[in-house]
Amino acid sequence: LRAFEKARAKLFKSWVVRMVAVAQILFLIISQNSPKLTFEYTKRNVIMGKLGENYRVNVATLDSLLHPDENFDVIRKILRVGQDEMTLYYIDGFVNGTPMQKLMMHFLSLDSLQTPPDGVKSAAERFAEYNVPHVECDVTGNVDLMVQMVLSGATLILASTFGPLALIVDSRTYPARSTTEPEGDR
Repeated sequence: LRAFEKARAKLFKSWVVRMVAVAQILFLIISQNSPKLTFEYTKRNVIMGKLGENYRVNVATLDSLLHPDENFDVIRKILRVGQDEMTLYYIDGFVNGTPMQKLMMHFLSLDSLQTPPDGVKSAAERFAEYNVPHVECDVTGNVDLMVQMVLSGATLILASTFGPLALIVDSRTYPARSTTEPEGDR
């Protein structure tokens, strides 16, 4: 049993070393291909990407990470709301169509994406609080979390008034089996 524990610890240590090497290689590749992203290493060698204040650059950054033009499962939907613009990213088939359609209709019914400043909350936080009629909504500035959540089935919303922040709306749906008995088994 002791030998097994030592072998498992050695295997885990080598796995961690390999994963750190892969993360460093990915960092080099991403930083060369996406100069618009600013990266910083934390003490644990975790790569954290941050968006900037420019909406167009933020959309281009997420396009370069998610490749919605090349991947037919990743959907990018652009909505004009008054003088403002918002971009939604989601995976086709993971998002429940009816709530997402109602959410888009609600956004299109707004006059603008501007919310009254309160001095404490960001524009994205105020917009999420006052204008997103959905239970599960989060505000983040972490690009890694944004990409992870989109690939997990949530919807990412960037807007021209949000600056470096984005909304993550969880309107996922999962396939379910019917509770009725199949015709052939009756």
